[in-house]
Amino acid sequence: MNARPADDYVLKTKVITRIKEAMKVAQETGKVQVIRDVVIDKDSCLDILTLNHGNRDVMYLDVARYANKMNEESWEDYVDDLVVTSDGHLRNGQKRLWATNVLTSSDKGKPNFSWKIDIKVGQSPSVAGKLDAGRVRSLGDVLKDNGFTDTNNLAACVRNIYYLETFRRIGTHIEQLERMTNDDIVKWTENKKNVALVEKFLLKLNAYKGAMTFLSRSAFVTVWYLLHKKGVEEAAWFMDKLATGVDLSSSRIKDSNLSLLRNRLIAIDRNPVERKGTVRADERYRLIFHVWNSNKSNLRLQNLKPDLKSWDIEKPL
Repeated sequence: MNARPADDYVLKTKVITRIKEAMKVAQETGKVQVIRDVVIDKDSCLDILTLNHGNRDVMYLDVARYANKMNEESWEDYVDDLVVTSDGHLRNGQKRLWATNVLTSSDKGKPNFSWKIDIKVGQSPSVAGKLDAGRVRSLGDVLKDNGFTDTNNLAACVRNIYYLETFRRIGTHIEQLERMTNDDIVKWTENKKNVALVEKFLLKLNAYKGAMTFLSRSAFVTVWYLLHKKGVEEAAWFMDKLATGVDLSSSRIKDSNLSLLRNRLIAIDRNPVERKGTVRADERYRLIFHVWNSNKSNLRLQNLKPDLKSWDIEKPL
């Protein structure tokens, strides 16, 4: 399929006028403008596709897959914002727009089918360059769209934090309807303080390179973030001792508990059978939060046996 409608195509709606007006504001202010709740139907989809300069032609099979999703009304994962770059080119969305055209013009389709979407206008071409790659975009892709760096690690941390704060579960213990969506991650990152904390802990993790090998980057940052919310200095001390194991004395209750925790996590990491899978990832969080809570209660632990019967992971106090 061609990337754009024919050269003699005549615009049928006012959506291009709205985009041009938003582009003017974006150029004057230097800020990306968002046109909210644009109705995409059989006419506006083709109007917007006139901006589809520089994109490769699309494969009909890809478009048909999108159209089938739309027809089944099970395509929520595909509704990321459309993007028009500062040079007036459509980036992200051509397959959904062509799919709308296919669905509304097919004999067995839905001629009155429509949907709503936000359009970002004035986005930097370099930021938008990796969009619409023919797959469901990851949370990392969405963060990249919004100007973040180290997006894969950031996305993993945000996802873990979101699941633990919202459901007290992670991984395959999260039901399909509970899965974090692209909209969820955008809303979460709107709180700049939260994002700054995650990015801060990702940077701090570099100081422990080589010492802290028994937790993934995302797990380490997730734990620090959640404990930081309960006590800034205590969380910093706890994570430093957990990472390094320096000056842990068996005579002190908190040190003893941390030493027990550290040894258990190292044992899990060194056992190939134990260290993989959601169950073990789940267990690591249970172990860490159990030791944190025991330290808060000044309770000495003799062994570590987290409760694996309950789906809910113990909340840090």
